[in-house]
Amino acid sequence: MIIRDKLKGDVRKINIAYCILITILVALSFGQQDVPSLVKKIKPAVVTIITYDENGDTLSQGSGFFINSKGDVITNYHVLSYANSAEIKTADGRVYSIKNIIAENFNADIIMINLANMKGRVEYLSITTNLPVQGERILVFGSPFGLELTVSDGIVSAIRDIPDFGNIIQITAPISPGSSGGPVVNMKGEVFGVATFQHLEGQNLNFAVPSAMILELQLGKKQPFSEWTTQLIEDLYESAEWLAYTGFVYVWAAEYDSALHYFQRAALKDTLNTDAYFWMGYCYDELGNYYYAIESYKKAISIDSNCALIHNNLGVAYHKSGYYYKAIEACKTAIHIDPNLTEAYVTLGVTYDKLEKPYNAIDAYEHAIRIDSTFSDAYINIALTYGDLGNYDKAIKFCKETIEINPDYGKAHFVLGILYCGLNDTNSALEQYNILATIDLALADELHNIIAEEEPESADLLYLAKIFIGLLVEENYSYAIMYFDDDMKRLLPQNKLRELWWDLIMQIGFFRKQISVRKTEEMDFDVVYVTCEFDEAIIDIKVVFNSAQEVAGLWFVPQ
Repeated sequence: MIIRDKLKGDVRKINIAYCILITILVALSFGQQDVPSLVKKIKPAVVTIITYDENGDTLSQGSGFFINSKGDVITNYHVLSYANSAEIKTADGRVYSIKNIIAENFNADIIMINLANMKGRVEYLSITTNLPVQGERILVFGSPFGLELTVSDGIVSAIRDIPDFGNIIQITAPISPGSSGGPVVNMKGEVFGVATFQHLEGQNLNFAVPSAMILELQLGKKQPFSEWTTQLIEDLYESAEWLAYTGFVYVWAAEYDSALHYFQRAALKDTLNTDAYFWMGYCYDELGNYYYAIESYKKAISIDSNCALIHNNLGVAYHKSGYYYKAIEACKTAIHIDPNLTEAYVTLGVTYDKLEKPYNAIDAYEHAIRIDSTFSDAYINIALTYGDLGNYDKAIKFCKETIEINPDYGKAHFVLGILYCGLNDTNSALEQYNILATIDLALADELHNIIAEEEPESADLLYLAKIFIGLLVEENYSYAIMYFDDDMKRLLPQNKLRELWWDLIMQIGFFRKQISVRKTEEMDFDVVYVTCEFDEAIIDIKVVFNSAQEVAGLWFVPQ
């Protein structure tokens, strides 16, 4: 279990340091449009939605967008809830009433409508089902606070995978009241999400529902808008359904304490609400309270015993509590109910791994891969198991297959780097570090620590040379100096060699502008605050490394 033990914690919970990625992503943004051109292209397809009560008074305002030439519009479910009537205003000033509700998804907060008496040509937006990457720049179009057709920009701050729901995209761009339902687009002008907004206890939680959920809407019988509004539940916002939905929004934000509060209220409103108990279990699990997670899942099963996902999650909670045989029983029940539930096979596999039954675990992972050949977690877990068995060829094969499916899957590069460490292949491990440094800096640092533990000082010094350059590229000078002052002095114990290294940096004018050096009480090394040009910095530091190579006899290969 040596290799698996190095995979500390649940790497899915590690927050990617997206801020560092911004510069890289912008620099590599080929094929993207400039913002003014993009705004000009998108705005004609964006609409403003104004809703009215039974007295004809304005109730609320939202946004939406055309998705086809017929003039069908996508917006948020909550924009139209409680509206007695509504009108749609286009960018060119035309005004239409809503004719029909075509499809809806309450949990995803999206709805599709068509308009009465549509005239003229309709500009509509193209939809992509590809998820953005964390740190990617995005634009949100809407009408916040009555300011029609406003554009706000930001980045993708997180993409969360929610069980029994799918992905939800958290963004930094503000989605104020009136912007709900507007398109969230990438810099190619493609809609990858629908803006949704929930103002909860003073917080502005900005999310986009992935565009894939638009394509998954069930296009059933059209329902007249007036008929749809009268069928809404009275006092919706105090109903168990709405309380559960509010809790769900907090799950999107990974604020599990707050989410739990709303699910508990939903369960009190409706003691037979399976979803409320399921999500209570999920929140307790995320908060590390596995006893209450188990009890919540059991309650959900007592209401609906035929839901495979609940049995699987119960298995996960049992696994985390150390009740491995109960976990296996729960997973097998889930598989009996739904033989295609890949998550259950993976949970079964990791439990067999804990029981040191690797071949049972491999069999479970292989089942998952046969069902879904793109299921990354199954590939990574089977790679770890083969690695524990010392079968590095197969372990590396499965890691590489995962990377072929998802080149930006940080966990796959991380595990592959660990495997190369096990083979004492430092260069290949460093290659995985270099890739990780652009995907997940936290995992990159973790891999570096493993490489440093496994390899001799010359390899560690090679790594430091590369990370020194990487930090300079990112303008992270204080950390770069930290690596020099702390680790370089440790790895270059000869005073003469250290002095030469520092003299080389100073003499060739690596820091081309003003340098200030000061001692701090908190740190026992010098901190240098500098600014310099990227290109000049890289050229000069390569000269330093080449010179140091000659002096120290080390094989630095800067990139």
